[in-house]
Amino acid sequence: MPTLQCARPVWGAILLALSWVLAAAPSAAQQKPGASASQVEDLLHDACPHCELIGGGSPPPLQPVSAAADASRPFLVKIHADWCLVCVSLEPTWRELQRRLGGDARLVVLDVTDGEALARSRKEALRLGLLPFLRSHQTRTGTIAVLDGASRRVLREFRGERRTGPYEAAVAEAALLPDLKQ
Repeated sequence: MPTLQCARPVWGAILLALSWVLAAAPSAAQQKPGASASQVEDLLHDACPHCELIGGGSPPPLQPVSAAADASRPFLVKIHADWCLVCVSLEPTWRELQRRLGGDARLVVLDVTDGEALARSRKEALRLGLLPFLRSHQTRTGTIAVLDGASRRVLREFRGERRTGPYEAAVAEAALLPDLKQ
């Protein structure tokens, strides 16, 4: 059985304790129908964006985003659903924003189309430090928001805006914020 380790002391202690429980009583994880020890390990792994499964196993380690290195690069986050007509109308705009702003901002699509897509988006949002944003915005499909790269605070929010200019201006303004704070 792989052991869970984490670079963060609190998460590391929690994951170490849970690893011991799983190692001491692997059948306890299997008492619930359909839940295996590896599924429980996967859930533990998913809970911590900084952990790695050591000694093999699945899923592959998550790569945490370096907040210090990327603090000056804001996020441009799209809340998307395949059934949302506003989202569909924003596809050409989003492709153009990817082309124009790819190096200036971290572009992220959080898909809320269905339960599976939402679960994947939650995992990605957790990894990027955007989970509070996703929780507060998951029902606002067709929204594209500019978030501060360091604090993840929403700076500007647009719904259904198809022109790229307002997004570019908001990203440029957000990129200046770290310099103004010094």
